[in-house]
Amino acid sequence: MKNNSIVIDTGVFIEFLEGSELGTKFEQFLLDNSDIYHYLVSPLVETELKYFFCRKLGIDEAILMIDDFLKDFYIYPESELRNEASRLKCLYPISLAVCYSISIATLNSIPVIFKKEKELKEKLEKLTNEAEIRFIEDI
Repeated sequence: MKNNSIVIDTGVFIEFLEGSELGTKFEQFLLDNSDIYHYLVSPLVETELKYFFCRKLGIDEAILMIDDFLKDFYIYPESELRNEASRLKCLYPISLAVCYSISIATLNSIPVIFKKEKELKEKLEKLTNEAEIRFIEDI
């Protein structure tokens, strides 16, 4: 699974689902990319997407929408990420959800794609020692 795989974080999916310019860029350069076969997602990303859209659509609609949307993505087992996510959280003052996404990338030696956020930009130099971090804005 390592070759032709990428981890996708919450902010990228939100851009796509809301139909933004960055979301279109994500679709064109990653989802429609025939060189990428496996899209990996943290279970915390699934949770974040559901609560984000719950605020707009209500919980039942959000759950249905996100479950349907993520059916073609591989949601990585949380139990396999705990130790690595804990290590990252111990070393870096970043959100637990970001730690989980980076954990997938680290454990599988594949890139992870984020939307640029202050939290990551401030820690980027150190985090690049952990995983290949890409930003949708830079594609």
